[in-house]
Amino acid sequence: MIYKLRGCLYLFFLFLLLSLSIPVNVQAITIKITFDEYSFNEGDPLTDQYAALGVIFSGTNTSPIIAQEENGEAYGYFYGSYPDRTDDVVLSDYVSGGNMLTDGLGNHSTYPFLIGDDIKATFTIPVTQVSFYLLDIDAKETYTARVYNNVTGLIAEQSFSSGDPGTGDGIATLFSFSTTVDNPIDYLIIDVPDWSGYAIDDFSFTSPIPEPATIFLLGVGLLGVAGLVRKKRFFLGLDNT
Repeated sequence: MIYKLRGCLYLFFLFLLLSLSIPVNVQAITIKITFDEYSFNEGDPLTDQYAALGVIFSGTNTSPIIAQEENGEAYGYFYGSYPDRTDDVVLSDYVSGGNMLTDGLGNHSTYPFLIGDDIKATFTIPVTQVSFYLLDIDAKETYTARVYNNVTGLIAEQSFSSGDPGTGDGIATLFSFSTTVDNPIDYLIIDVPDWSGYAIDDFSFTSPIPEPATIFLLGVGLLGVAGLVRKKRFFLGLDNT
């Protein structure tokens, strides 16, 4: 019985090592949010409407809000009692649909965007890539986006100021981050300056998930380990069944 028990222990550790050493292959699922997925009105707050897709939006002091385009052209003011501008500054082709996202802070009925409220995107499942377009970096404005991991902290940051290549009135500027599965992105914060008018569109992120075949192999390995543990208990007289 001692030899059988020793053999079972060897098999137990072999199955354990095999199950732990199986490489975890991942498939990437990319979600793109254009803020046109729902019938929003201008000024509607955005909170957990996209939680089912993997992201929750929030602000430092208040919820971000929906801003809408007018006739496919750029805004003078993205939200409030001031009319949208309809001059000849046309939106970038990178911006999709009629809805965009901006912050909800400031006295929009009297003087818009007095105070910039940072926007936070929290991912329900950690992601390895996130990107978005920010419209209208002009008038000495600087926007900074930072991505964080809950454990390791700041992963990376990216800033654009008016006058930088790819910025300007009516231009959509791309912010983009990539990281590894070992240090994924849990949330993103967009640092919004005061006295600014802007909007965000085409918010995309990629979530890595294990392939079904990998999950199956890991499951088989764990079942094998469970079976050997039961055998061990039987030989030791610990299992009365």
